[in-house]
Amino acid sequence: MLMKILSFDPQMQEFSNRGSIKYENGTAKSGKYCVELILSKTYSLVLFLWIPLKCGESNHIGRARI
Repeated sequence: MLMKILSFDPQMQEFSNRGSIKYENGTAKSGKYCVELILSKTYSLVLFLWIPLKCGESNHIGRARI
């Protein structure tokens, strides 16, 4: 699955941060998150999809747990 995420877009990159791995296209400053993987307290893998929320003129991005 991780190789499919990375091969989706040539600009897709993997960034790790305290307890999570995020996949985004572009650089850390101008990129947009696509997927986030977190290891929960029970040591199970939790998958989040980052989804743009178009509510009026807002450009907020939220995440949905899968």
